[in-house]
Amino acid sequence: MVIPTAYIIFTDYLHDLIIGMKRIALFPGSFDPFTRGHEALVAQTLELFDEVVVAVGANMAKNSLLDVESRCRLIADLYAGNPRVSVASYGNLTGEFARSVGATVLVRGIRNTTDFNYERSIEATNRRLFPELTTVLLVTPDEYAHISSSIVRELIAFGHDVADFVPQGTRLEKYIEKTETNKYPPTMEFTAEMIAGLLGGEVAGDKNTAVHTVSSIEEGRQGSLTYLTNPKYEQFVYTTECSIVLVSKDFVPKQEIRATLVKVDDVGRSVLQLLEMYNAMKPQKTGISRLASVSEKAEVGKDCYIGDFAVIEAGAKIGDGAKIYPQCYVGDGVRIGAGTKLYAGVKIYEGCRIGERCIIHAGAVIGADGFGFAPNAQGGFDKIPQLGNVVIEDDVEIGANTCIDRAKTDSTIIRRGVKLDNLIQIGHNVQIGENTVSSAQTGIAGTSKVGRNCFLAGQVGIADHITVGDFVKIGSKSGIDRDIPSGQVRFGSPALNGREYYRSFAVFKVLPELSRRVDNIEKKLEEK
Repeated sequence: MVIPTAYIIFTDYLHDLIIGMKRIALFPGSFDPFTRGHEALVAQTLELFDEVVVAVGANMAKNSLLDVESRCRLIADLYAGNPRVSVASYGNLTGEFARSVGATVLVRGIRNTTDFNYERSIEATNRRLFPELTTVLLVTPDEYAHISSSIVRELIAFGHDVADFVPQGTRLEKYIEKTETNKYPPTMEFTAEMIAGLLGGEVAGDKNTAVHTVSSIEEGRQGSLTYLTNPKYEQFVYTTECSIVLVSKDFVPKQEIRATLVKVDDVGRSVLQLLEMYNAMKPQKTGISRLASVSEKAEVGKDCYIGDFAVIEAGAKIGDGAKIYPQCYVGDGVRIGAGTKLYAGVKIYEGCRIGERCIIHAGAVIGADGFGFAPNAQGGFDKIPQLGNVVIEDDVEIGANTCIDRAKTDSTIIRRGVKLDNLIQIGHNVQIGENTVSSAQTGIAGTSKVGRNCFLAGQVGIADHITVGDFVKIGSKSGIDRDIPSGQVRFGSPALNGREYYRSFAVFKVLPELSRRVDNIEKKLEEK
């Protein structure tokens, strides 16, 4: 479907233009923040109408970057030299506000057919309630069609420069700094007294000292909290810029400390408790973006979040409270459990099952075909169909860009509580037992089985059809080419038993010297 640059819905605005009536257009939106796309639409509106009122709506359902006053000030500053553009805020129905400012035309921007269909339904409602109001839809220029306020907010939240997304010369920080009640990302302050109360600790220093973030002890800064868990870092306690330091109750300083101390029984456990509390207090995303594509045959539970350009295919079921971030793909018939998070760009192929409270980080691919090919008579390879799926049980965390292949038949299975780091490859029909942990760049070939409560260090390689028992520990860069019984430790490539490896290593490191000595002995024997 091709949408013309100006798509006019309802009434006879051209007649009014011909007879010379002054036409005021209302351009409503949240504008949080005002983008280059919005700027282009204002320019188009001024070509069609005498005046435009940019109406900033207060949408309490959105997680704001700027409060309404700051948004209005930003837009007013941008058009300070243009008497045909005015700015106002409103909190009532858009049609009612249009009446109050004398506007008879409502301008809305559309970037794609999804926007178009959404705006048509809004127009139908306005036509029924406010028959004197004309709706004009303007297509955002192609070079700005990818820009949305929500994307700008996401970029800011992750520290990216947004100069290319907002009007030239706009310095958002100027307005963000003046937004006192709605800072983004939100900050939360805790005093030493509050922290001690939460952790059952004791304050040594100013109980009113406040912090709003956490940092390392050697690179700390004012307003941050740090902690001392390893005695070798004690030297930094005396020089750190951090405002509060968590220490053990038996810690006795050897010199003066500028920071306020909070003394607790278990520093490590206390840090974990604080981080969990802080994370739980952060605002939670909810709602389905109108830029998401959700099949009518999909089921979405309560309090879910589905971000911009996410795709949910037919037959998919999304559990209550699940969060699916922008540009994720959830294939046909996929099941996502309650409370699970799929970060940006995760791809879940058809038929896969994801349990409850799982976390899958950006770029991970679940359910791609396993690496299966059969040699043919022509010297090439025929693809072996991969007809199974991937089953991920509850409380699993999968790192960024990790790939878990679907099974040839049956399922590739990741059991409850497994934690996989970034950039890991799991082959077809692999099974990984409960609470097993693997560091980055590990590869497990097809049909191998890893037991429960195992630890695989970085860059471990496991050949196909291998069985690794329970409670096994494998050192980094080890190559596993044979089964490992439960409780064993392996190092090296090919991997050896832990004690054998260390005895062998004691020999490896002196091989040059041994070689020299053997050469000398041979020369002496030859001389005789």
